[in-house]
Amino acid sequence: MVSLVDPVARTVTGTIALKPGLEAATDDGDTLLVNNEDRNELETADLRTGRVGPAVPLTGCEGPTGLAFDPISKRAISACANHKAAIVDVRNHRLIGLLDIGAGPDTVLVDIRRRVALIPCGRDGTLSVIALGTNPHVAGQVRTEAGARTAALDPGSGKVYLPTADLLPPATPGARAQPKPGSFHILVLAPR
Repeated sequence: MVSLVDPVARTVTGTIALKPGLEAATDDGDTLLVNNEDRNELETADLRTGRVGPAVPLTGCEGPTGLAFDPISKRAISACANHKAAIVDVRNHRLIGLLDIGAGPDTVLVDIRRRVALIPCGRDGTLSVIALGTNPHVAGQVRTEAGARTAALDPGSGKVYLPTADLLPPATPGARAQPKPGSFHILVLAPR
């Protein structure tokens, strides 16, 4: 369920009944786009009418989490748990490609000025850089730190801020590593 909120009046003005399993959301001004982690698809809804739109199957993308929209190309980029980034043509509601990224992504940032999407991948400590041209492609990988999987972008400077901490070995095999107390820090990356 998605709630529509009037931030001035601080009231809920409506709801949109999307399928369960929702993760990150974005919009293109008219259409709400929401990753569905359980169904491996991109849910859509018309923000003017509040009506559910067609879902876009993200074939080959498992567990989509992070999501961003590029207003210039009219494409959405979903970060997938299986080391993929799904590129979606929002106007035509179709998956147009999958790109290889690192392990453990949780967010996607679009730097409109520099025409790149940035996907921090915390499991392997990399930042995947995707060129957003006619043919999106991985332009590079930047070394970060394990655990740095979310981020914020300063659109003016292009600096990326990645919160993380030193990680302790997992208590049991397969468990998630825990942060070492007192080791929180923010990595700051600047474009070249």
